[in-house]
Amino acid sequence: MPSLKPGDQLSGFRIEEFVESGATSEVYRAVACETGSSVAIKLLHPAWGSVATIRSRFENEGRTLLGLRHPNIVRVLAVGEAPSSQPFLTLEWIPNDLRKHLQSSGGSIAESAVLRLAGQVADALCTLHSRGLIHRDLKPANILLTSHHLPEAEAKLADLGLAKHVPAALVSPTDAPVLNRVSTARGTRLGTWEYMAPELWIDAKNASSKSDVYGLGCLLFHLLTGKPLYTVSDEHSLMFHHLFEPPPLERLDSCTSSALLSLIASMLAKKVDSRPSMAEIQRELTAIGVPS
Repeated sequence: MPSLKPGDQLSGFRIEEFVESGATSEVYRAVACETGSSVAIKLLHPAWGSVATIRSRFENEGRTLLGLRHPNIVRVLAVGEAPSSQPFLTLEWIPNDLRKHLQSSGGSIAESAVLRLAGQVADALCTLHSRGLIHRDLKPANILLTSHHLPEAEAKLADLGLAKHVPAALVSPTDAPVLNRVSTARGTRLGTWEYMAPELWIDAKNASSKSDVYGLGCLLFHLLTGKPLYTVSDEHSLMFHHLFEPPPLERLDSCTSSALLSLIASMLAKKVDSRPSMAEIQRELTAIGVPS
């Protein structure tokens, strides 16, 4: 049962409807009491409120996004705590995402649209990486779309709940938000199986910007073909495929150019050092056809 109901008020916002429940949080559509504008309320599920690592990751997501202003990263408007002591985020209201689009369209997305959206996501990831942040959970549900009409939609990268902070990678320490310390136990797997880089299957502590490169490669493969890179369903089989099985690039032959196929192949390299950087991917996408 949702924690909030229509009509409830939270820090100047009135809950209109329950939208969905994720692994650790609930999402609602709300309106600002003063202006009537719609927002999204993301509330930590009460079952996780006393779990220090989950609560810290949730609070870190809010603090990180609050300090980011990028046209292709979802904007957090405020962070707060409900009377029940559950932390919550107030975000811009963007009701569509790539998962929903794939479900409603029943298939793949044309290369021209994929190139445009990929360029926007890559630009957002470059911004995160420059601030020492690794997303670690790229997937269709975490790419919001500003319009239901795909040719007009802009991509907005969302959900930094699993983001890893790598201080040594910062361009400037002043770019870093003040975050709770979260220690990931060695051997832990964090992410969504279909898009997880080989090194993350071994240990989530191995995450680097190249892990996001692999995740983006998996995402592009899915958008172009209509199916995930590997379609086996159990954890052990997926782990084996991501670690050892060559990607089925032949599935891209009929739906993409040779240049984009070659780029995706490099992004899906099993060895971390063999993958391009996100900045290199941006340049390649521009050369292939992403508008500058």
